[in-house]
Amino acid sequence: MDRARAAHPSISVIIPVSSLDPLLDAQLQALAEQDADCPFDVLISDNAGDGRVSDHVSSHPLRDRLRLTCVDASAQVGAAHARNRGAENASGDLLMFCDADDVVHPSWLRTLAELA
Repeated sequence: MDRARAAHPSISVIIPVSSLDPLLDAQLQALAEQDADCPFDVLISDNAGDGRVSDHVSSHPLRDRLRLTCVDASAQVGAAHARNRGAENASGDLLMFCDADDVVHPSWLRTLAELA
């Protein structure tokens, strides 16, 4: 791995979602406010499978800013399955996981990337 890539790894943030939780928007806003200087995308791993989560993500106002993608994880119920489906679809050098009902700190991505 070259120095530029090591200094600025790409990150995929994976969020398992079992239903359309109103707190998801607070989490996405917190991710949009990260102070990280490395590229990252956000994969919403839809464990509900009823279409509400994917519809919400496809029209979300932060969609382009966060490079949001919705991944179908409805084949099996459970956060672990949803996280695994998200990881399978991730493109980042690093995978980071948070939940839909969290609100990450503004330095969350940068701190974890530095530690990795």
